[in-house]
Amino acid sequence: HAAAVGNATGGVLIGGKGGSGKSTTALTCLESNLSYVGDDYTLLGLDSGPVVHSLYNSAKLNSDQLQRLPALVPKIANPERLTEEKALLFVNEHYPAKVANRLAVRAILLPRVTGLPETRLKRVSVAMALAALAPSTIFQLPRAGNEAFKFLATFARQLPCFSLEVGTVLSTIPAAIEGLLAEMDRSTED
Repeated sequence: HAAAVGNATGGVLIGGKGGSGKSTTALTCLESNLSYVGDDYTLLGLDSGPVVHSLYNSAKLNSDQLQRLPALVPKIANPERLTEEKALLFVNEHYPAKVANRLAVRAILLPRVTGLPETRLKRVSVAMALAALAPSTIFQLPRAGNEAFKFLATFARQLPCFSLEVGTVLSTIPAAIEGLLAEMDRSTED
């Protein structure tokens, strides 16, 4: 139960409980240089390292999210049913060049809405990442349990983990992620 975005060098897994900002974070990246893998459900693997795969090319938004992302309003597939259900966006239809099927994961981000204008990143522990990822993932998977938790722990231990302190200026969200990935690129070059 996580979102993912990135670029040609890799991406970030965005985890947390429902309402933490995963979808808003992923969808703000549609108007940036970042690719979109998913906003709610993705498939994780440990191929030659941590990797995330796209499962669905759709996104669902609550009405408050939709109000903060007005560019998406004309792209909603179910505008007549928004009083009964979440808004549905087929990302592959409207942003086909932005959809990535698979990305190497370079970091885990845990969104947290701060109310401050700028988005910032703050390093957190693997334990904190697992506490955010595991409950919402395991409870939504039928018959998941100890093995799923072990897999998530193995996955998370291989990555740096950050709190993504989400700002009210939405353009600072993809900028913070792009900055993190660029910094990681520079550190691997040295």
